[in-house]
Amino acid sequence: PPLLATALGDRAHGVSVVDAGSMSGPFAIAAVRFATKTGMPWVLFSDADAPGRAAAERLIRDYGEGDSRHVVWGGCGTPERTGATEAMLLEFDTDMCASACRQLGFTGPTAGLLQFMGAKKGTIGRLLATELLTRHPWKGDPAHEHDCWPTPLRELVERVDELIPRTGAVH
Repeated sequence: PPLLATALGDRAHGVSVVDAGSMSGPFAIAAVRFATKTGMPWVLFSDADAPGRAAAERLIRDYGEGDSRHVVWGGCGTPERTGATEAMLLEFDTDMCASACRQLGFTGPTAGLLQFMGAKKGTIGRLLATELLTRHPWKGDPAHEHDCWPTPLRELVERVDELIPRTGAVH
């Protein structure tokens, strides 16, 4: 995954990202069940809107042994986040989002970006990551990157970094 590879460098080798499509879908359930049963380290990056929260909380409760430390909430605002990841990225850099959307054929007004991005979930992620990396290069330690990336993405990097063994051992 480009964001983690950039932020963590060689330490990201072996890290996999599973885009399950929906936290309530069969792929998310299978991934969390597998990771939990095998003891594999894992973390969810979930939308913080009402449907995203409900689905992630149900997934953690039913298949993730109830441990909410496995979730990093996307969304806007602090300390209590709301909204979807698309809203978080729009709040962070509207021009970045518009550029990614134009690559998928978006020609409408800026006000239509959120709806367009929501309709392109699963397709637009890599484009958004590329735009983010181009416009806001990662500079170092996530604890010191106050304006580099949105807070939820910095927290995701920190959480994944904590899960990667320091010895270089692969799990």
